[in-house]
Amino acid sequence: MHRGLLAAITVAVLAAVLLTAAPRATAQTPVTGVLSGPDALAPKGTGVFTLNASGGPAPEANGNFSISYYLTGSDLGVATPQRSNPGTATSDARGHFEFNITAPAQEQVITLVVQINSTQGGRSERTNITHAITVITPIVLSATFRNDGGAAAVNISVKFFVDGKVAGTTKLARIDPRSTATATFTYLPVGLGPGTHAVRAEADLNHNGVIEADKGEVTVLDLFYKKDFELTWPWAGLTIVIAITMSALVIRALRRRR
Repeated sequence: MHRGLLAAITVAVLAAVLLTAAPRATAQTPVTGVLSGPDALAPKGTGVFTLNASGGPAPEANGNFSISYYLTGSDLGVATPQRSNPGTATSDARGHFEFNITAPAQEQVITLVVQINSTQGGRSERTNITHAITVITPIVLSATFRNDGGAAAVNISVKFFVDGKVAGTTKLARIDPRSTATATFTYLPVGLGPGTHAVRAEADLNHNGVIEADKGEVTVLDLFYKKDFELTWPWAGLTIVIAITMSALVIRALRRRR
């Protein structure tokens, strides 16, 4: 009886040792990707996207990733690529991609679809990811700044705000002493409703890190944007630029009267 018990214990110990020594298989992660690019584009505008793919069999033994991508929408027209002729690309196991798309001519919401394939040898796994893009007619924001200092202001960052939110940043190369220069920025008004909207532009002319309104570093304008009144680009942009310029002239005239 003791021998039988000893034999059972010996077998159990050996089994435990073998199980401990046996290598454990690493679980394969599912195929996925991180897609980065613009959420809005102008009609017929070009968007640059980057994709970092991971997972599946490709990273395990120096396999490769490949992608197929296309746009879907209600009225694609000249947009590329489309489902009938998708874009394609191949990468090594690092899974990094960069590619362009072209928006349709009509305002709408389109979807970028990317199919990711992870392959190694005879094994292959795939997944799809999507990205929504709003196609909308841009507005050209314009602001004029005057340099009243004795030295030229160079490489000036101009930041535009619409209704208190940052719209974007552009650069002015140079403003000579006692001269003016105009900065423009093409703004995609996603979610901007009809009516009057406040536009503010700031330029740090003396590069001291502080925006000083009393030194001409701030321009405040009223932008009237009526979405229901349809104008084709570039007439819409031209009309809005004229409206902004007229508002600035009115503001300056009122300041002179004071």
